Amino acid sequence: MAGHSSGEGEAKSTAALFARWRATALVAGDTDLADLWTAATGREWLAPVTGQSEDDVVAAVMARLGAEKSSWTLPNVMQATWQTMERDPARSATDDEAFAGRCIDAVIRHGEVVKLTPSLALDLPGELVRANGESVYEVHHSARYATASALTEERYLEARCGSRTTRPVPDEVTESAIAAGGGLVLSEDQAAAVRGVLGSRADVTVIVGPAGTGKTATMRTVVEAWQANGGSVLGLALSQTAANELARATGARAENIAKLLYENRRVDAKAFPGHAGRWQVQAGQLVVMDEAGMTGRAAMAQVARLCELAGAKLVLVGDHELLESPQARGAMRLIAKSAPSFELGEVHRFTNEWERDASLRLRAADPEVLEEYAAHGRIYGGTAEANEGRAVRLALADHLDGRRVFILAGTNERAARVAGVFRDGLVAHGLVEADGVRLGDGNRAGVGDRIVARQNTALRTTGGAGGDQ
Repeated sequence: MAGHSSGEGEAKSTAALFARWRATALVAGDTDLADLWTAATGREWLAPVTGQSEDDVVAAVMARLGAEKSSWTLPNVMQATWQTMERDPARSATDDEAFAGRCIDAVIRHGEVVKLTPSLALDLPGELVRANGESVYEVHHSARYATASALTEERYLEARCGSRTTRPVPDEVTESAIAAGGGLVLSEDQAAAVRGVLGSRADVTVIVGPAGTGKTATMRTVVEAWQANGGSVLGLALSQTAANELARATGARAENIAKLLYENRRVDAKAFPGHAGRWQVQAGQLVVMDEAGMTGRAAMAQVARLCELAGAKLVLVGDHELLESPQARGAMRLIAKSAPSFELGEVHRFTNEWERDASLRLRAADPEVLEEYAAHGRIYGGTAEANEGRAVRLALADHLDGRRVFILAGTNERAARVAGVFRDGLVAHGLVEADGVRLGDGNRAGVGDRIVARQNTALRTTGGAGGDQ
């Protein structure tokens, strides 16, 4: 068993330290680290790691980087490696570092990895070249890398932007839909976007709109014109909740992207034509992807390929300048530069007049606009802990007043911490059971809790009172 310093002068084994930490946590916060360990690792407390090899770690890191980032640096690889490695209590810190180092080197040298940053050391004398081959004029670890598959997906999306096979909607149908406007009078930029999308032969087009510029009204008019011309429409969104809202707003069928891709992968269309009729993209169909700026590159490439195979037109709607995908990002930004794009610039939705212009300045990264937000009480100062507490108090007050609220956190760890404090408030008001099952993030879930999953997946559970659930 490896030995470690306890910080009190004597050496303690890893097992002894873990036992002390477990006892301290139980006394301090009624938290059993054994429960957290089991929830996080799927193993019993301090059970030995079952043979996680270097190849296992490298494969997991490659998959993680490919899913989360369009390109990455050596520090990104280091972080992903340490987060992927399973800790073996019998392994020393020195052994861990050596293991991680070999995995990191293997990722960088992987045949699927492509270095994007050109080397500056090719023609320099030896004294100006570091041991790792970098020029002394390069910032340490600034080189960027990507996977070959990611570059292939990006090249494919760029190529799709140049395809021109769509039959335009007749002008009279388009103008009739604009005049109707779904019960609203469209602004000039909204009408121009509708005409641009429907009048283009491009198989991929983009509507870019900052918050409040009327993307939904524009989409609804495009959908109505396409349907009036005899075509069918499929809406796509990241979550089922968003898909339901898209269907309500446009009157067209809408599904979440993960479900569409899952159904197209899992069933043989020839063997199950009825299933194919529901889930396959249809010839001549208009596929509208809402909030496309938050859609990952891989998913967008898969949807684009389904549209290509079917002969459907893909319209991306969103804003790549705002919140981007938690997966590998940048796809909409790339497509907006390559495909016919139509931008909405007139803000309609904000109640406060000052906020209409301010939101556009914020989107454009104008730092001086922060003073205006501060003057209107929209920015709070303080430590991270104080701001988290304030956010929970304000959100809880609104929730108790019947409003729908959310708190945006930058990391999973902070999200878990904030969710726990928010839940404590619900428990204090008697709205949620104090006890419950332990979740993987350390929080509990009991009667009255609302659970929101972070991933879209198709699950079936059996054995409930009503059978399959």
